[in-house]
Amino acid sequence: MHTRKSTALRSTAILDYLSDASPSDFQLAKLAMKMTRAALALGLCLTITSFSSAYPCSQATAFEVSYESSLFPALLPVEIHPTDDGGFLLAAVGRPQPSNDRSLLGEHVLAKFDANGVREWELVRPDLVGVDHLQSTAERIAIDVDPAGDIYLLEPSAGASNLVKLDAAGTILWEASAGFGSEGTAVATHLDASVQGEVIVAGYYFALLLYTPWFAQSFNSGGNVQWSRTGNYCTPLGLTRGPQGRIFLWGRYDTLSIDAGSIQVVALEANGDTHWVNGLFQTSFPDPVADYRTIGAAVDSMGEFTLLAGARTSLSSELVLQRIDASGNEVLQARPLDGTGRTVYPTSLALDPNGGYYVTAGLTSPTCGSLAPGFSVLKFDRSGNWTGTLTPSALGNCEVSQAERMVVAADGSVTAIGTIDGGGENMFAARFDASGVETMARRWAGRFIPNLDLTPTGLYDTGPRITQDVRGNALTATAENISGTDAAVNLVKVVEGTAGAPYCGPAAPNSTGSPSQLGALGSSDVAVNNVSLVAEQLPPGSFVLFLASRTQGFTPAASGQGTLCLGGSVGRYVGPRQVQSANSGGRANLQLELTGIPQPNGPAVALPGETWNFQAWYRDANPGVTSNFTDGVSVQL
Repeated sequence: MHTRKSTALRSTAILDYLSDASPSDFQLAKLAMKMTRAALALGLCLTITSFSSAYPCSQATAFEVSYESSLFPALLPVEIHPTDDGGFLLAAVGRPQPSNDRSLLGEHVLAKFDANGVREWELVRPDLVGVDHLQSTAERIAIDVDPAGDIYLLEPSAGASNLVKLDAAGTILWEASAGFGSEGTAVATHLDASVQGEVIVAGYYFALLLYTPWFAQSFNSGGNVQWSRTGNYCTPLGLTRGPQGRIFLWGRYDTLSIDAGSIQVVALEANGDTHWVNGLFQTSFPDPVADYRTIGAAVDSMGEFTLLAGARTSLSSELVLQRIDASGNEVLQARPLDGTGRTVYPTSLALDPNGGYYVTAGLTSPTCGSLAPGFSVLKFDRSGNWTGTLTPSALGNCEVSQAERMVVAADGSVTAIGTIDGGGENMFAARFDASGVETMARRWAGRFIPNLDLTPTGLYDTGPRITQDVRGNALTATAENISGTDAAVNLVKVVEGTAGAPYCGPAAPNSTGSPSQLGALGSSDVAVNNVSLVAEQLPPGSFVLFLASRTQGFTPAASGQGTLCLGGSVGRYVGPRQVQSANSGGRANLQLELTGIPQPNGPAVALPGETWNFQAWYRDANPGVTSNFTDGVSVQL
């Protein structure tokens, strides 16, 4: 029989936690201390009794968070970016109403969230730019993170554009003006901070002329301009860097000449000098009324640039793949769906690590008609040949839908997010492994879609965003219609795989009338270090404390309700932002760090071959103030 001391959370640990806690953390830690005192009444038993319980976590989401921090009723996502600590940054725009109408002013919002979807800090700034200067809603704000973890924020303002550098805690380090010369109002739209000590800014000058000149500038880490360049006929819609520090800009070839529907690509050397200029020009397309639209681009390790364009003709919509080698020569121009009888609405491009390309799209089916494109991830080889289509099984036959964005993992697996036309469950995500096998699919209900017109315009983009955190989990940001003209940003973390098995269930019913349940999502591979605990069917708003032990147990609570399913040395997750609160849907989650599982004598490093057991302890009113437990989950590493 173990002593009660092994169940008790040491008071010094809580006091250490309180010393640097925020007000909300303080309240959570007070609860943890009260729960600790209650633990003194619990005994531990070495008898292990296992029960089976079903864990309804087929949705594969670690968290789903609604974020509304804006003075304006509608908050729309612009960009989501991973951070090295497992969290992410969200850039969004607040507007008077949820619309892609670019004439609406509002505010810029930048917020940092941890790996559990808990907001750490936010920055809110007014949107000051003249609205007609903007070619796209996404141009209101852009973000990037340099290799050292510092954050860069790019935003239009009155008469110029601002480049803002912040540290990882959200403190502004400096601000600088982007744009130069007297061509007109500088609208900086894109930035790249992938090279330490330098950030590249690109944009265009709004001018009432026959063209809008592009510009690019290099800033050092102190905010000083290192070089500036400008050129004609290109409104940048993308910016990236490649081998040898080369800089690639691509966008609409902006002139009233015969090439008005064309795309220009500009490659700059690391010092800003022009390396080559190429692109897709309208006069090269067989249909004289074709209109090329920029969809996406990518640069491979050889410095070759691939452009994905939508070609809107008088008869249909299709895609074009163009590859330009490191010297600026076109080595591929393919229209792989020509002659197939299919109409495609391409939306994004990514390199397949195993060779070739992925393209998200809405693709029509011969059995559904030209007006019913479906959610698709198309595969092409390096020669531009169409080699396959990945379609999720969970979508209904001939539902009007399209895949809009994706992230591709190093092993070639792809996660795509898209939209479904119509009300109800109109957001969708799916994951496929490198061989094309579907491993995850999920629909969202009641999401707001302001721009689902199923055309490859490349403008007015307020659709869903997706990225990948440092552990390979997909993070999505979508606009969520709350009521009327109100919209929030819905943040979802999608985790593939089940890492553990339930035991010691069912748990005792709580005030919801149902027993709470605990599951483990992710991978049981210690080297991957990706396990998320997800507790469900909790009383909304209840404080939740996660527990860990190498030993299972079965001890009915002497004070409170439920059963402690852990034995031996029991550790408690009480560090900063580890004590959670159940959301309105009764869910709480915790991303585990397997190199530091809490134990009474200090953090333990999980090792391959070990089995760790987890449980959640939460507060309830059933009917009076009490506590309760979920069932347990066992993870064999």
